[in-house]
Amino acid sequence: HGPGQNLYYGITAQYEDKGAPDAPALTGSTSLTLRTSHREAEHFISTGGRNGGAEVGSRADASGGKRLIEIEDGDWVTFDPVNLKGVDSVTVGASSGGLGGTVEFRAGSPTGELLGSVTVPSTGGWEKLISPTPDLKDPGGTTKLYAVFTNPEWSDGKADLLSVDWLHFNGPGVEKAGGTEVTVQAEPASGTAPLTVALSSTVEPAEGRTIASYHWDFGDNVKPTGPEGATATHRYDRKGAYTAHLTVTDNKGDTTTGAVRIDVK
Repeated sequence: HGPGQNLYYGITAQYEDKGAPDAPALTGSTSLTLRTSHREAEHFISTGGRNGGAEVGSRADASGGKRLIEIEDGDWVTFDPVNLKGVDSVTVGASSGGLGGTVEFRAGSPTGELLGSVTVPSTGGWEKLISPTPDLKDPGGTTKLYAVFTNPEWSDGKADLLSVDWLHFNGPGVEKAGGTEVTVQAEPASGTAPLTVALSSTVEPAEGRTIASYHWDFGDNVKPTGPEGATATHRYDRKGAYTAHLTVTDNKGDTTTGAVRIDVK
């Protein structure tokens, strides 16, 4: 598949009983959708707000070639269905060449239960992405997840608030227990821009498994160069909150991700 594809797993289960005298067999079925932890923002289900809601814009610097644009105060997008079991936070890949604003994650409606929020300030340009990570509350069960964008200082004629490129939901989710464990460290984890950070990891494969590959996402849409391994070095050229992710794949094809937060002042 190419970059930016809307990837998910679809699982269907069907049951048929043996029937009874003078009665046919009864059949029941159900289905389940499982999504990956990384979600391109343009793969939302619906949008709304002041002037029809957010739009999808093609941008060469976006991770999948597209991102959410034209975001104004009160706009929202939905992701549905979403189950946050085993998810404790969400990394928001966003930028702002405008006013900046707050991203609120709410359950069920634009005014539903607040599950978490993060403020995205003006980053100095629409291509200058940061990746803050707010904690995310599990509302229990499957819900329609709303990302609501707010800034009371916005009015008609003012610049858009922000642009959202992608979301990364952190935690094992519904993954089976006993997988690989990944811990990521950053040295230093904070400092003044430009900041060069040494990233390292502690990786403990599941019993009987070996690690086949490593992939770093530095949280600023700058791609790694050269072979990737358990360590990396990256320079953050501008201030902002970033989250670096390391995804490892074992010899059976199972993936596990660890993350570390970096504050550049």
